[in-house]
Amino acid sequence: MIFVMTHVVLGQLGATAEELRRWASPEGVKALEDAAGLIAGSVLKGGKLLICGNGGSAADCQHLAAEFTCRLSAARPRGPIPALALTTDTSFITACSNDYSFEMVFARQVRALGRPGDVLMGISTSGTSRNVVSAVEEARGMGIATLALTGEGGDPGVPCGHGPAGPLRGYRGDTERAYLSGARYLLHGGGSSDPRGIFR
Repeated sequence: MIFVMTHVVLGQLGATAEELRRWASPEGVKALEDAAGLIAGSVLKGGKLLICGNGGSAADCQHLAAEFTCRLSAARPRGPIPALALTTDTSFITACSNDYSFEMVFARQVRALGRPGDVLMGISTSGTSRNVVSAVEEARGMGIATLALTGEGGDPGVPCGHGPAGPLRGYRGDTERAYLSGARYLLHGGGSSDPRGIFR
């Protein structure tokens, strides 16, 4: 039994390592740079990042937003970066699900809180989560830039993370962790075009 569990754990670690290698390739780094550049460009112009997803992806939304608004590392002090997870207000989520539908829980928040120049990141393992797709559609109609991190089997129809072999395959969360790790490190790196010192 212990041997079987060890085999499973090693398989998961190997899958994650493979995703990290793919994101470390020139194509993967370019995708990360594009995503980080889009978010940084918005923030430097007074915009913010909105993030939505379900289940484990919802937890990643909260994790990412917390690192942006608080900090990623004590070794790199910087000001807060405006980011908001649309997954945390249980009063709103239950009210909207009851009064309208669960499909609307993210789109309605985008309509209420989003502004042109912001960025919405949708995270969906399946790539077909209706509430994430609805949020992306709402954002695009409002002039809000969109990013999508999806797995095999669907795409909300917006730019998403791509590895060296095209759309990432075999998505189980390894891709998401690798992508978000790389993107947040790049974003927190800032740049010389940061006169307000947000990223420093």
